[in-house]
Amino acid sequence: YNMMEETFIINAIKEQLCYVSLDFISDLKLTKLKGNLNTIKREYVLPDYSTSLLGYVKDSKARTNQASQSQSEEQILVMNNERICIPELLFNPSDIGIPQAGIAETIVRAVECVPSELHEGLYGNILLMGGNTLFNGFHERLKYELRKLVPHEFEVQIFQPKDPIWSPCRGGTRLAQEDFFARLT
Repeated sequence: YNMMEETFIINAIKEQLCYVSLDFISDLKLTKLKGNLNTIKREYVLPDYSTSLLGYVKDSKARTNQASQSQSEEQILVMNNERICIPELLFNPSDIGIPQAGIAETIVRAVECVPSELHEGLYGNILLMGGNTLFNGFHERLKYELRKLVPHEFEVQIFQPKDPIWSPCRGGTRLAQEDFFARLT
């Protein structure tokens, strides 16, 4: 089958294995190391749809202890630099030739579009929404990137609801139920 058409599997792999690196260049160097020195490389066992409907991350200890027969029956996707390169595009889309700003620069550009007396409140109340904000390291990296761009007199505070995937939908539903919303539409 064509795995690129399997968005459910691709999302599961992304959600289980990818993370936002706090030091991308150093982590990228780690991906070039061999054996146990490479602490980033992981294996994802794809579902075979006869004995399993879900894939899973292979335990690195089990990798060395399992018999070669079971390994030959498994379809394994090796994830190495992809674990950090995929989320890195959120911060540096120009890495693959997309001429757009990353998330931190986009936030700063958006804040700069409003009157300057609102800047302090906006930088102090950044709200993370969406599934990609659940990547490990996302919050920390965004704060680090923003701190480099935001004037030092402003405090940068980032918040995230417990469920950043469905919170925008719930908020939109509440807004639509307000009396004043009907007058706006």
